[in-house]
Amino acid sequence: MKNQPYFKRNFMPGMLGWFKMTPETSIEDVEWLLTRSAAHNAGFAFIAGDEAIQKNGNKNKILQLIGDWEKIRLKGLFTKNQIEIMKDIDTEYTLVTSNENEFDLHRVNSSKFTHNKKVRQPGEPLYSIFNFNHSGEEQTINFIINAIDCDISNITMEMDNYKKIKLPVSLKAGEIIKYTGGPKAYVYNINWNLISEFEITPSDLKVSSGDHSITFDCKFNNSGKEAKAKLEVRTFAPAEKIAISK
Repeated sequence: MKNQPYFKRNFMPGMLGWFKMTPETSIEDVEWLLTRSAAHNAGFAFIAGDEAIQKNGNKNKILQLIGDWEKIRLKGLFTKNQIEIMKDIDTEYTLVTSNENEFDLHRVNSSKFTHNKKVRQPGEPLYSIFNFNHSGEEQTINFIINAIDCDISNITMEMDNYKKIKLPVSLKAGEIIKYTGGPKAYVYNINWNLISEFEITPSDLKVSSGDHSITFDCKFNNSGKEAKAKLEVRTFAPAEKIAISK
């Protein structure tokens, strides 16, 4: 990112460098890159070998997103305000197709947490309490849970000390739970290939504007030295409409 002012001063096209897609690359990884590309009106070299294309369960969505973001960028349809906000590398956006050549751009409020395997005295709690802020309209949170260097089971989340939510699945090391709204959450392997799905009650995950807490707990099994569960909570700002003229 530091080279972009140099390119601009010297009337050179922006270039972010190389991005290699792996079997484990997530949609969120790619949209972070595409946000930076839009911020600096900069291209990038996208590398995707046979292994990544064959194994990554997100490949079709990733390639579609790259095409959509690039069409918008090359037509100069991102606003000056959007571009300025995108220059903050901690800012994330997601692009959702609403109709043919019409898109909803949402700013993402992403809070990332780590629940470590703890050794405590008898009676001491093992759960973690995480705090986050949501500044938008009332909505259902999205979340992603990763099992790192361990298997996890008995996964529970409690929103604002109100209701404990038990997730009826276990994860092996590297597996992922992803919830993006609606009545179901999905379990993926490390390469984003679908393993299973389970029902979830969206109203249990609703948040209003303001500060919130999540109490997270799980049981660790087959733990390595770096055993932990990662939790990402995602909420979204209102849609900013973008239309591509035919």
